[in-house]
Amino acid sequence: MYRLPVGVASDKIRRAVARSYRPRVVRQRSDVGTLSICFDDFPRSAWTVGGRILREHGVLGTYYVCGRLNGSVWDGQVMFETDDLRAIHEEGHELACQTFQHISCLRVGRSELESSISANQRFVREHVGDVRLRSFAYPYGDASVTSKRFLANRFASVRGVDAGINIGTLDIGQLKAVGLEVGKRPFEEVEDWVMRAAARRAWIVVYTHDVAPSPSFWGCRPQDLERLLGVAKRAGLRILPVDSALHAFTSAGP
Repeated sequence: MYRLPVGVASDKIRRAVARSYRPRVVRQRSDVGTLSICFDDFPRSAWTVGGRILREHGVLGTYYVCGRLNGSVWDGQVMFETDDLRAIHEEGHELACQTFQHISCLRVGRSELESSISANQRFVREHVGDVRLRSFAYPYGDASVTSKRFLANRFASVRGVDAGINIGTLDIGQLKAVGLEVGKRPFEEVEDWVMRAAARRAWIVVYTHDVAPSPSFWGCRPQDLERLLGVAKRAGLRILPVDSALHAFTSAGP
């Protein structure tokens, strides 16, 4: 959810190399502009407030889970509870995966990464049932070549935090996404990305963390989420969770 301190030069190089490495790509086959709304990690307000807003608009989102954060207060935020996971799943939203302990993929080798992901999947199954986590998001947006290769073959999609829209040939190991975060960019910049996606019939993934009247640096206000949904609907974008959007956007069928 929250940025790591500036790393050593080698970390910057590893991130840059990972961006150019594309172990798995898929082609866009749909010409319908699409929006996916994501909540990373996630603070409880993403469900109690953000979920209510999605419900009122009749749309579904994607909630990325880090099992170890369950029932905790992390970086000043009250995090999700297991009852929230069940409610999210029962309402039809997508439960998705990060690392179990929210550790950067630059800080673990393949075996530790695999163990962390397996622990996260077990955590969700223990508390929700037989739910397969098909989508992954890099904690802190940190991808390495090793993690990208492994994750692109483990999940249907893997999402980063590099701002942009997904169009044409999609890098399934590091989908582009735009942060709806009060500390990073004004809403008008997010709106511009949404309109660009609509004009080009692309897929835009928008992510945030907490949803509160006085959000964290990495969260948004309720009115920001409301406004995003209004802009997307007026622009004619269909709104789908990440895994559903991936299928709809890359399927040749109706």
